[in-house]
Amino acid sequence: KRLKAINNIRQVRRCAFANRLNKNIIEIFLGVFRVVQESLTNIAKHSGASEAKVEVVEGGGELSLDVFDDGCGLNRRKEAGAAPDSEGLGILNMRERIAEMSGEFEITSTEGRGTRIHARIPCR
Repeated sequence: KRLKAINNIRQVRRCAFANRLNKNIIEIFLGVFRVVQESLTNIAKHSGASEAKVEVVEGGGELSLDVFDDGCGLNRRKEAGAAPDSEGLGILNMRERIAEMSGEFEITSTEGRGTRIHARIPCR
């Protein structure tokens, strides 16, 4: 059942990396990969989305990550008995992973219209 849900999500990737990144590039790429992995897992498990979009762009000395979906939004956690403003462990792990790289992490969600995960990581 989970595989079917993942297959129904269409991913669009756009990646542009310059060769001038100075930070530990392996650490950054692994961190971004893990955040994308967790985001797509959450989309497949919880959102009911028909489309997901992942964008990773380097520019201006930072790496920018955006993961969008057109699913139900984050209010579905109310049904599981969680407080409306509480975050699940996966979201907390994403937030901490980005913070460890001195980055910024933000989630915006509109009920019935999807969720956007945005992260910015400095690369200088």
